[in-house]
Amino acid sequence: MTIIVNNLSFRYHDSSVKALKGIDLEAQPGELLFIIGGNASGKSTLLLCMAGIIPHLVTGELSGDILVDHIRMGENGIQQERPGMALQDSDTYLFEEVFQEIAYPLVNQGASQEEVSDSVYAASKSLGISRLLHRSMSTLSGGERQKVAIATALVTKSPVLLLDEPVEQLDPDAAHEVLTILQKMAREGKTVIVTGKQGDFARKYAGKIVFLDNGSSVRNISAAGNIFDDNPARHLSAPNLKVARESSCGEQLLEERDAGTLSPVVKFEKVTHLFQDGGGVEEIDFAIKPGEVIAIMGPNGAGKSTLLKHCLGLLRAQKGKTFIFGEDASALPSWKLAQKVGMLFQNPDDQIFNERVDKEVAWNLKVRGMTWEQALSEAKKVLEELGLLDLCEKHPHELIRSQRQLIALASVLVTHPDLIILDEPSKSLDHKHVREIMDRILQQRPSRGAVIIVTHDPALAWLYADRIALIVAGRLAGIGNTEDILLDHVRMEKAKLSRHPFVMDLHESNSDVQGEY
Repeated sequence: MTIIVNNLSFRYHDSSVKALKGIDLEAQPGELLFIIGGNASGKSTLLLCMAGIIPHLVTGELSGDILVDHIRMGENGIQQERPGMALQDSDTYLFEEVFQEIAYPLVNQGASQEEVSDSVYAASKSLGISRLLHRSMSTLSGGERQKVAIATALVTKSPVLLLDEPVEQLDPDAAHEVLTILQKMAREGKTVIVTGKQGDFARKYAGKIVFLDNGSSVRNISAAGNIFDDNPARHLSAPNLKVARESSCGEQLLEERDAGTLSPVVKFEKVTHLFQDGGGVEEIDFAIKPGEVIAIMGPNGAGKSTLLKHCLGLLRAQKGKTFIFGEDASALPSWKLAQKVGMLFQNPDDQIFNERVDKEVAWNLKVRGMTWEQALSEAKKVLEELGLLDLCEKHPHELIRSQRQLIALASVLVTHPDLIILDEPSKSLDHKHVREIMDRILQQRPSRGAVIIVTHDPALAWLYADRIALIVAGRLAGIGNTEDILLDHVRMEKAKLSRHPFVMDLHESNSDVQGEY
């Protein structure tokens, strides 16, 4: 099916600003089309229009046309054949069992039990998640849930696939597998449209790239086009990479990481926590030094988030111990740990519960004994620093996901924690926002504190991390200086990071430099 978008504009009923402004684009069968743009650029809104969710389920002011095989699309979406769609938020699901979640689109279409079973197993096998079919959705990692969401789109066998940021939560090898499948489906005649915040994978896999900025300024560019200036690390030649990384970290950080005279901020001593349904961590043993920024990387479901929950007392080690500033975390109540540790979770909705943004950010100060007046005053200072002051009176759940993520971050930063943990910050935030928050954190964190980043993005680790700890299948698979780890091809393969375009470019550049000597 050919999809043509002509002069499409849309404004949500509760907004005074248009989310889309005169969009024109064309998607052909046989091509993998990437739509790239930062937060609030209109990517998700555009896909919702193509799927007919706007205006049939989500109301607002819509103008312009969407043509499917040169026939104007009705209010119910692509009526000739409904598209397979994976939404951005994989944390929202209908059923507790993975099999039922993937099967639902077919069951809803009235497919036979045999067809449902065969299709679910085929889709899950192609994505490498057959072993998860009888697991509970709530026990999966963010990346595993993302694969389930993709499977629900693939299982319909629709000629049109719409996938909203399908690889943002995936480890690079998993992203490669998914995008290779989508390339194959496109070659077989499907129309495949994928959105993303960064252009890393688009450069490698797209047939055509559309750049979307603030709901407008659409440009059609070949996959080789250079539109990815949002992350300077991706354009540096190998001789300058180390200099650029140290410049990003700053002189203060480089001095602090060599200090080593204080006791560790965090010390994991053979920490083991295994779940009955599978997964967890085993025999994790390493320490994090004062002043250090450390990236924890590894495949989806490796146990990265599980490990860090021990720092907040959300999990207690079955064996081994976790020490926070020299104290046994298992002997401390969660409220006391929260005075020293601030964590930004993958899903901002896991930590947002107030009815106003300013009260949400102020809440952590209020429970520490501040008056509402004092707490709200401090909250507004942080919100202003993050460019969110105009959202003070909004309900957090009226905001888009990236804004909710920043609100959750503000509620962490307002308490000035000594240990800051960021769990997949680039899942909801584009590089511009990630750079801004990292720069702010590094400038204001106490010298005795530390920052932990859980990420699948090696460029983010390269720019900000002193060291990288690799966790694979619940075990520590390596730890060392950022440069040494990222340039170690064997470790990158083991941690399923070797397929990331940044790592591939880094190794190629490093080989070129070595060849000159």
